[in-house]
Amino acid sequence: MNWLRIALPAGALIGILVLIILWQSASHRAEKAEGDLSAEIARADQQKKRADQLEQTALQRLADQATVDAMGRNLNDAIDAAPAGAPGASTVALGCERLRRAGATSDTFKRICSGPQGGH
Repeated sequence: MNWLRIALPAGALIGILVLIILWQSASHRAEKAEGDLSAEIARADQQKKRADQLEQTALQRLADQATVDAMGRNLNDAIDAAPAGAPGASTVALGCERLRRAGATSDTFKRICSGPQGGH
């Protein structure tokens, strides 16, 4: 019975130590899982923001393309509606000025835009 007085408290102490170790291990795993979950949530939020930005950009691109297409149709209609023949002096001067600002230097540009209709 003497050995029972020593073994019982020692067994209880060992049992308590095992429970503490198991509890700490479970606590550590829970903290790690919470950290992983937070990281995944943040990553999902970033991916959603990026997808929203890409969608907004695509919609803006579609709207811009529709505007450009409409401008092109209007310009084509204006060209088709223009009277036949050589352009007027003011039209040539305006075209030459636009080409000059764009840095045109070709021989054709110099020939057409350096004359009296070219504005210089």
